Amino acid sequence: MPDVRVQARLAAVAAGPLTVGRWLLGSGATYEAASKRFAPFDRLAAPDPRARRALAELARATLAAGRRVLLTVNNNAEGCAPLSIMALVEELAGSGRPPAGRR
Repeated sequence: MPDVRVQARLAAVAAGPLTVGRWLLGSGATYEAASKRFAPFDRLAAPDPRARRALAELARATLAAGRRVLLTVNNNAEGCAPLSIMALVEELAGSGRPPAGRR
């Protein structure tokens, strides 16, 4: 899949009242391979700051336009959805750091 910003442009998400994003996999991965690689899903096994930054930019642009945003994160994105969400929150807050002690 292309970068999330490209996908958003192609889908014209800025025209709708709500932007919904689903961070499912890292680039070049299959769902099955990622599931095997990342189990037991307790750490950021494959941090993807580029994808995280792109999702944060999409969320910021959506919110700046006065629209709502909903992002879901799968364990197969980086290896642990809760830690990926924490890292995404850090990115949105501007620090861009992964969660402390969970790299």
